[in-house]
Amino acid sequence: MTTTSNPLERRTGGRRRGLRKIHASPEWKALRAEFIQDHPWCRMHERLGVKVKTQAPHHPHRESYKAGYMTREVLAQCTPLCNRCHYAVGRGQVLCPVCREHYAPWDADPLMCRPCYDRVHPEIVAARIRDKEKWRVIRNRLNREAREREGMKRARVEIRAILEHLTRSGLHRGGHILQDIEAVIEFIRKTRNPATAPRHRLVQLTDAWLVEKRRKWSH
Repeated sequence: MTTTSNPLERRTGGRRRGLRKIHASPEWKALRAEFIQDHPWCRMHERLGVKVKTQAPHHPHRESYKAGYMTREVLAQCTPLCNRCHYAVGRGQVLCPVCREHYAPWDADPLMCRPCYDRVHPEIVAARIRDKEKWRVIRNRLNREAREREGMKRARVEIRAILEHLTRSGLHRGGHILQDIEAVIEFIRKTRNPATAPRHRLVQLTDAWLVEKRRKWSH
């Protein structure tokens, strides 16, 4: 069981636990069935000319959650709603008067749901798609640049290790190895990417390059 230090979450959790006990009681189930029988249609759908059966009584006042929750006097002030409307009211939404299927914020201007608004304003949908594509390109470019920077950073570390290995080997012949470092990097790049190759593999590749270079020096 998780605990929280937020006073609001503690109060909300305690109220919900109490409501679950009430809703599981036979007294509440009997009162709820009586309320649904007296109010068979969802009030929000009925205002728009749609017949949907009532599934839950909505308590419009917070005080009704306290004493007298299961009294007929409190239920008489409740609004009959279906489960979808009951959930939407808790989120501050109302049924869309255009499609009468989806929900929209109660203070939306104009009052319509998102799908209906998109159908009325296709230019806004096109602009939204363009902005989404633009930000996708920017995000991909930034990710690619970040990967390249990280690869170059790893490559510099590995190349520094290669130089230390070559210097310790004593085969640089008066600095020729340091002068030909670009040839070393090019040789390793052709064989394997230095940004992803492990260090021991790079050392092996460098040794192979030294063998090839020594063969040229011997002639």
